[in-house]
Amino acid sequence: MSNLPLIQILPLPKGILLNSNNTQVSGIDEQSIKDYKPNGQYIVSASSTANTNTSAYNAFNGSEQSFWQCDYQNNPSYNSYKAGYPQYTQDPYNSGQPSSYQGGGTTKNK
Repeated sequence: MSNLPLIQILPLPKGILLNSNNTQVSGIDEQSIKDYKPNGQYIVSASSTANTNTSAYNAFNGSEQSFWQCDYQNNPSYNSYKAGYPQYTQDPYNSGQPSSYQGGGTTKNK
């Protein structure tokens, strides 16, 4: 087994959060760890998103309150002009047993 130190990359240290899909991060100590470069530009993207509160960058912030979620047509804030493609017909993360995931991926199974 390697003796290399364990490095937590995300969520970022010191409570620094990604606040958009394109976030510039600075001021994180590199701790003299080889190849650890936490400062710089973080670019996050997703093929779709449910709404602005569930944008892709939230997937890396370690929060159970703000999180990434895919787009779906039955979402009350769904807007075909703003939403990404493809969209799902139902929220696949609604804690249904079993999940109520239905479709997504192509126009044939929306």
